[in-house]
Amino acid sequence: MRRADREIKSFGTLLDILRSLPTGHLAMDDEGTPYGVTMNYLAEPGQDGSVVLFFHGAKTCRKADILARNPHVYFFA
Repeated sequence: MRRADREIKSFGTLLDILRSLPTGHLAMDDEGTPYGVTMNYLAEPGQDGSVVLFFHGAKTCRKADILARNPHVYFFA
């Protein structure tokens, strides 16, 4: 990290920040074409010290099709 004095080291603080934001952006690779969606999400602590993000979505939609082909995503809030 370039600015170590601004690094957030507290897991609780990080989780609080994610929980306070109303939306986030999920970006995926649709066979070489970028596809981004602004979404509501739920952030919860994972069992291994990670953050688990939950997104709403239909079982059959473009987002689900892309994720079935390539589950790697980029999320930013």
